[in-house]
Parts: sequence; structure tokens; C-alpha cells
Amino acid sequence: MTDDLDFSDFDAVFAAALGTDPGPVAAPKPGVHLRVVLLPDESKINKEAELIRIMPQILTRGVERLNPVLEGILPGFAVRFIARGQRIHFECAVPDLLDFLPPSVVADLQSRIDTLFPLMGFGGDHVDLLSTALTQLASDLTEFLTDHERKSLLKSDLEARHNSPLQRLKEDDRKLLEQAIGEMPVVGPMDVDGIDELWSRVHEEAPWLQVAITEAWKAMRHEIAQGRGAFIPPLLLHGDPGTGKTTLGRSLAQHLGVPLVEIDAGSGTAAFQLAGLEKGWGNAEPGLPIEAILRHRVANPVILVNEICRAGSGMTSGKGARTSLSDALLALLDRGSSRHWRCPALRIDFDLSRVIWILTANRLDTIDPALLSRVRCVQVPKPTATHVAQIVRRRLADIDEELAGRAAGMIAANWENKSLTLRHVEAECERVRRALTGPRLH
Repeated sequence: MTDDLDFSDFDAVFAAALGTDPGPVAAPKPGVHLRVVLLPDESKINKEAELIRIMPQILTRGVERLNPVLEGILPGFAVRFIARGQRIHFECAVPDLLDFLPPSVVADLQSRIDTLFPLMGFGGDHVDLLSTALTQLASDLTEFLTDHERKSLLKSDLEARHNSPLQRLKEDDRKLLEQAIGEMPVVGPMDVDGIDELWSRVHEEAPWLQVAITEAWKAMRHEIAQGRGAFIPPLLLHGDPGTGKTTLGRSLAQHLGVPLVEIDAGSGTAAFQLAGLEKGWGNAEPGLPIEAILRHRVANPVILVNEICRAGSGMTSGKGARTSLSDALLALLDRGSSRHWRCPALRIDFDLSRVIWILTANRLDTIDPALLSRVRCVQVPKPTATHVAQIVRRRLADIDEELAGRAAGMIAANWENKSLTLRHVEAECERVRRALTGPRLH
């Protein structure tokens, strides 16, 4: 406790602090959770509990300053203040005699007490009854010192919030981060049976991806067995254009129930979409993966980076800093560095170790070898005519079954005889749908 107990600068602080406590955080639901937003630990103080802890010491120090004054001005009267628990008490062997002391003694005592504790206003209406005034002083000093410490705790709390990394962010970014503080769920099945069912559904939709599906299924089974939730290491699917490589990421995100972020590696802004726009570029903002995590509050979104083989050399800022998609991916795909990945826009660390990365490529020879070392490469074969027929039936499942079967047969036959891709198949399905469900001319 300091000697200066002037509250003139505390009132605004006290008022500003009222109502700012967000209250207790709801306990997370059962399952695997992860602290994704890695803000510095700020242990929240229960102010009233802290007051109960520190006030005996504060009150004791207060009476230690006050008692020598009483002993010096009132020798022989056995007067003293005692701190017991959360209160100060006044004791005197002969309190009635105090009321017959000369006014000069009372005035001297009042002056000394006012010097020790400004703004206390010792005496007041009871200054002529010294025993009553000193009894009231014990109560007033208790409240005075308690109120001072309470306001000091509030002020420290506000200063800590002011110095928090969140305070330098734009309002929208700060609100997103504040809502995401705490643990986020790793969404998906929690046992091997659930994992088996999930990948069975994915396989049903894309049977030609069996090799990649088997790889991912085994990896996720291992993660579940270790209690780490639904996760697979980064996968790179490579093969001819139009063989449905993106199907795996889209299907997995749908059946897991997590957000899907798709990034076109050939776009000139792909690196910024992925990692965010660094402060200093004029309009800093977080990347799409961080935005998806914060908005959906999910630790394991699926990030699908299409045609990584088309990633260029990146962009260079006016200060000479180079930003490329490959460079941005290196730290994100590494399990170790992704645990403490710093967003260049927000300048806050995130644990992205549960993010599911699926990359696609038409060729491997143009991809950075360092990037290839961080992924499991799986070749995707061209779907067979049988696979194409299954795709068509699924796409047209809501129309007449016989007509859907005939369409599947015709498109599958063309698949064998012509150089088609799954994009062509999707287009043919839409044309069939329009022909069967659209308005007819009379």
C-alpha cells in the first residue's frame, strides 16, 4: 500500500471496469479440444477472493502506522487499533476519559490522522466525542483501505487488458479472436467405428480414390487410437487433369462436418489467401484458414490447395520481402512449426497442428522438393466407366431412376470413347437435369 491514497484518478477507472467481466467460460463438451489461439496466459483474478486474501496484511500495515500516533498523543490511555480478519477494531481501557481531553489534544490528533490518511475526514460530527470518533475511524479506515485496494485491482486488470495483443487489432479482428479464446473442438468421430463409417461413405462417393482413402483412413484411425481426434497428415494427390482429385477434400469436409477452404494455387494472390496479408502492405488481414477457424471455432478445418504445381515464384513487397505459396506452406505443413504459427497479419501465434491439408497437382516436377518432403504423395488414377456411371447415378438420384440409369450408361460409354474429364461429366449431368426438369415448349 502506498502513502498516497488520493482516489481522484481512480473513479473513472472504477466506472469503466464495471460490467466488463465476461463471466465464466462454458465448459467444453466431451471430446478432443485444442487451444488454437495462443495468447499469453493471463490468469483472471477473482477480485473479491483476492481482497479477502490480501486485506488482513493491508489492514495490519494501516494500524501499524496509526498506533504510534495514538501512543504519542495519548500516553497512558492504553488506546490502540487492532486488525482482525477483514476489519479494524478500536480498543481502549478507559474510553469515557477520552471525552474529557482538552480540545488542543483532540485537534493535534485530528491533524496527525488527516496527514496519515488524506480524505478520511476524521472526526466529523463526532469530533467532540473522541471515543466515538475513534470507534468510527476504525470502521471508516477499514472501508477506505478496502475500497482503495479494490480499485487498485480493477486498475491493474484494465492495464493488463490495455497491454493485451488484442488491443492493437482492428475491431472486427479483435471480436473474432475474443470469441475464439479457449479450447476449440477437433470435430469428427471419436472412435474407430466412426472413422470406418466416415471413410466408407467417402469411398462410396469416390471409389477410384481408394489408395488415397486407404492412406487417410489408416492415418486417422491411428490418431483416434492415440486420443488426438480426427486428423490426417498432409496429402498430395497427383494425376491427370479432371480425375477428381478435389473430390477427396470436399467429401471429407462434408462428412466430418468441418469448414472447407479451397485455394487455387495458380492465383497470384494464393499466398496471401493462405497466410494472410502481412502488416506493412497497407491492408493487412488474416488468411482464409485462420478466418475459417475463428468464424466456425473448429480446430480441424479442411484446407484444399488446388494445382500446387502451378504455384509461381510469389510476390515481392516494396521492402524486398518475398511471399510465395510454397514458402507459406512449408511452415504450415510441418507438424512441429504449425503448433506455434504466427499469423503475419494479426501477429498472434496459433496452433494449426490439427488442420487437415489436402493438395492436388497434375505433375510433380515443378513442385518445390522441400514441399514434397512434407506431404504424402498419392497418385490418382483416371476413374473407370463403372466409376463414372456411379457418379452420374448419384448426381441424378433425385430424378426418375430409369432415366438416370440410361443417362449413366450413355455418359459412361462416351467416357471410354472420348477424352473426357469429370468436369465434362458434371456438365453432362447438368444438361440431362435441365432437359428432364426444365420447362417444355408446347
